[in-house]
Amino acid sequence: MLTQEGKDYKDTVAGLCVAAGILKPLVGNVELDIYEYRPQERGDIDGPLKLILDSIQGYVYTNDAQVRRMTVIQYTDRENPRVELKAWAISL
Repeated sequence: MLTQEGKDYKDTVAGLCVAAGILKPLVGNVELDIYEYRPQERGDIDGPLKLILDSIQGYVYTNDAQVRRMTVIQYTDRENPRVELKAWAISL
């Protein structure tokens, strides 16, 4: 069950996708580069991934099952925590 904080995060991501003009999901297999800038050095690298992947579903791709390759890099930025993402279609 998604917490209110998780729902708010997904709503924020949806708004950012629309504002960035990401309105048509990629078709087929997808590759992602995810850069997570966390506010402090704690927690596993995979902790936020499920919420990130679910939040961009319907905008970057139709379903997260399309993700075939993913690189995740974690940084610490106490002043400006954020997630930056690059996505593109690939053929396998």
